[in-house]
Amino acid sequence: MQESAWVILLLVTHNCLLTNNKTMPENPIIPPSQRVTLRLSSTTMSFAVIDDKAVNGLRYEPYVVKSGMSMAANLREAFTESELLSQDYQRAQVLIDTPVMLVPLEEFVAEDAETLYHYTFTGHKNDEILNTILPTQNAVAVYPINKDIKLVLTDHIKDIRIMPLMQPVWNYLHKRSFIGTRNKLFAYFRGKQMEVFSFFEESFPFLQPI
Repeated sequence: MQESAWVILLLVTHNCLLTNNKTMPENPIIPPSQRVTLRLSSTTMSFAVIDDKAVNGLRYEPYVVKSGMSMAANLREAFTESELLSQDYQRAQVLIDTPVMLVPLEEFVAEDAETLYHYTFTGHKNDEILNTILPTQNAVAVYPINKDIKLVLTDHIKDIRIMPLMQPVWNYLHKRSFIGTRNKLFAYFRGKQMEVFSFFEESFPFLQPI
């Protein structure tokens, strides 16, 4: 991810109230200068923190993932090798790049979320299934995180807020979608992936990852 995209993600998420029903306590919003952001996927990871003294107001650090090691092992090493992570931040927001299942808020049942997710997506039997309420979109995002990665995170950081990678993008474009009178269809490109989505009356009528 380019630094400009990181700036958008961090500034947008700074104003988001994040709620993870399984693991996240209610906490006040933390100034971004006191909180590090980690972006984790199945093959890449990078870190960033808002810093008024840095170029573009952002300190950004991509981490070179070592082949032959699990992502959890790479992340554990990153906490000792990374310039940002070695500063012992005790608060972090984690953007997880994993498949997301969206459920209308009025139809969401927490006890059924994990079973429903495994019916929808395969290959995540050994992951922990999390959920985050998206109040603006009137939906709940259900998504997995590798259990070993989560263990590494909790071993090093006390206050962790986890959310889907696309959540700040949804929030940002949701506001733009109601500017003007025409309905809008958005496409968001990242690497070799594309997310196509639209909004209608504070909901997700359409979301299609490609």
